[in-house]
Amino acid sequence: MTGSGNFGPDILRRIRTHPDTGFLLAKPRYLNSALPVRRVSGEGELVELEIEPTAPGDPLLEGVTLPRGYATIVLSRRAGERLEVTPGDVVRMTLRRRTAAGDWEARRAELRVLEVLPEERDYEVRGYVSSDFARAIELWREGSIDAHGSGILPSPNLLPETPTARIRLYARSLEGAPRLRAFLEQLGIEARLRDERVATLLRLAERLDRLLAALALLATIGLAAMFAVSGWHRAHLRLRELAVLRLLGFSGVEMGLFPLVQVALLAAAGVFLGTVLAFISGPLLEGLLRQSLGLQRGAFHLPLIELLAALAGGTMIGAFAACGAAWRAARIEPAEVLHDG
Repeated sequence: MTGSGNFGPDILRRIRTHPDTGFLLAKPRYLNSALPVRRVSGEGELVELEIEPTAPGDPLLEGVTLPRGYATIVLSRRAGERLEVTPGDVVRMTLRRRTAAGDWEARRAELRVLEVLPEERDYEVRGYVSSDFARAIELWREGSIDAHGSGILPSPNLLPETPTARIRLYARSLEGAPRLRAFLEQLGIEARLRDERVATLLRLAERLDRLLAALALLATIGLAAMFAVSGWHRAHLRLRELAVLRLLGFSGVEMGLFPLVQVALLAAAGVFLGTVLAFISGPLLEGLLRQSLGLQRGAFHLPLIELLAALAGGTMIGAFAACGAAWRAARIEPAEVLHDG
């Protein structure tokens, strides 16, 4: 977004229910998001910390212990270094506001540091607090609520529902980012998007998809041809055994199932072995990719549904490729085979 607005519950609900919205969170105004913070001991530097609200599902803090209530905080690397704190330390935040009489009123909040983010997560001097705490700070500074005598802010369920000035919004996918920006502009919200970069990434993803699809098609054709030749060859080598089984009373359909089942089991075993090898080599490749590309999330991920689809697809390809061998086995004439032998 570019600038601040006045977004009530209705417009937030419309944005949140949009199919391309992945995560939405209300943010305080700029003036209410910069607060002085120092180590609770009073030592060290007094840091002007930018407060960023967070909540479950926040993509920025994926895999990180989220702050809850009014007593915990997650710091960026630069904030942690300037405050000279580590996880488990306590910092003191000073809240100030001007009263109706023109005097300054101050409150202090002590926050335990849960984690310090890696530098690639956040390059700013920033602290992540619960969305309830960020909202309570803004309401108190604007005079909408009062703190108790001990300085404790009211609990979240006692906070009034008021419009928010800013939002932090994430698209569900890269493809959905332009659509989400267009939707915001329809609501009268100015938003900025790195269109050229998004378009470049989408074109790259499309070309990679085409390349992988072509490789998968070639691999499928080669696999089917290999199974077809292998099944036909195996059926030819075992003509005498198959002819004897036919004399023992097996029907043509039952004879055709022999190469069909054999090749299907071979294909299923190949997919299973490939999966095992992938899980063994995956972490090694992931380490190389994360180091060379600077990835934050895991690069190696095989969902169970895709593994099951690969198993079913490989088995079906093998069975389909073995239809020629099955047809050959089903049409065996025992008299001709045994006579030629």
